[in-house]
Amino acid sequence: MKSIYFIILLIFINNVLYAQFEVNGTITSDTTKLDGVNITVLNTKRGTITNSKGQFRIENINLTDTYMFR
Repeated sequence: MKSIYFIILLIFINNVLYAQFEVNGTITSDTTKLDGVNITVLNTKRGTITNSKGQFRIENINLTDTYMFR
């Protein structure tokens, strides 16, 4: 029985270590949605730009990443 719990624990740890996260949202100034805003992940070449509704999404990020909005 202990070996079954150990295998389940290993599978859980593996999923947590290789989990992929995403950040998404809308950039606004007061009530105006801003298009064309650059969002970059610092110290990487990854990033995106907001669409005409001010929305953006960056996939496959680390929880410790830092973002810059310009």
